[in-house]
Amino acid sequence: MPTINTVAFNFEQLSASDKPQKLTESLFLSRDGQAEKAFITCEGFIRYRYDGEEPTEQSGHVLNDGGFIYLSGLLQIQNFRFIGSGVIAISYERQ
Repeated sequence: MPTINTVAFNFEQLSASDKPQKLTESLFLSRDGQAEKAFITCEGFIRYRYDGEEPTEQSGHVLNDGGFIYLSGLLQIQNFRFIGSGVIAISYERQ
């Protein structure tokens, strides 16, 4: 479900664990430009926050198997943290 007028320029897959993780900065801040949006899909179960704080097993937004979210803007992308079990796939987008 990409947004009109943006193109995916980088991609990664990350395995969730019981320790909070963040997205790979070198992929959303590349030499060619920075991401404006991130499209994230989930295989499994994660909890996430995008305010810079770390989610826990009991707190944070829930993203279940087959679910997706869009992060809008560099700050949300930089502040995204997740934990859980499974894999998330991320496409970084820009104009």
